[in-house]
Amino acid sequence: MSRTSERLHSLRSNASKSSSISEYVRAATALEVYAAEARGMVAWSGDASERGVARSWFTSAIGKQQRPSLLMPPVVVSPMELRLAEYYEQAGENNRAAEFYQQALLRRPNDLKALKGYQQALLRIGRKEAALQTGEIIKQVEGH
Repeated sequence: MSRTSERLHSLRSNASKSSSISEYVRAATALEVYAAEARGMVAWSGDASERGVARSWFTSAIGKQQRPSLLMPPVVVSPMELRLAEYYEQAGENNRAAEFYQQALLRRPNDLKALKGYQQALLRIGRKEAALQTGEIIKQVEGH
């Protein structure tokens, strides 16, 4: 991925002179987000000392992810906030997990993975009423 990213950066001046600058920017952004996510996943699979590094990479991926425009599909399909929510969930920090699931839902309100994760995090922190409301939203999104 690093070589591809370097290659994209070397082509930036040519892309800026053409009508394909939008596609170039979208591709470069997606690559940066996925590279940070991949580095985070590698660190997350390591020992306990590397897991803090994973959190930093996931936070970096969130920072690189842009809000989708109304005219174009999102560059990155899954909100990177999900990775950080899963990280905190695994660390047993359920309040933080719920917070990042909620942030993922701000980016993609109908994301089922984020909705279901948020509901479970709410249950773990004792917010049963909010979890029930989230369950109703899940049913609507699933079409039940």
